[in-house]
Amino acid sequence: MEALNKMSNDVATDIKSADWKILIAAVLKYKTSATNMWIADQLNMGVPHAVSRYTSTFKQNGTDHETPFQELIANITS
Repeated sequence: MEALNKMSNDVATDIKSADWKILIAAVLKYKTSATNMWIADQLNMGVPHAVSRYTSTFKQNGTDHETPFQELIANITS
C-alpha cells in the first residue's frame, strides 16, 4: 500500500472495487498463495468471490501488462 500512497484507513473508506485494491489483489494472487478470503478481508473487498471477479476482469482487460502492475511486481520482487 505504501508504494501506492495508501494508508490503512483507506482500506475502510475506499470502495470495495477501488482500482488500487484490485491492483494489490492481482499482485497478491500472482505472486503469493494468499486466498481470496484473506485478500478480501485485508483489503475490505467484500465477499471472497468478488476478488476473483475483480482480478479476472483486471487480467482480461490486459491491465496486468500495464506499467502500474509491472512496477508493483518489480518493487515486491526486488
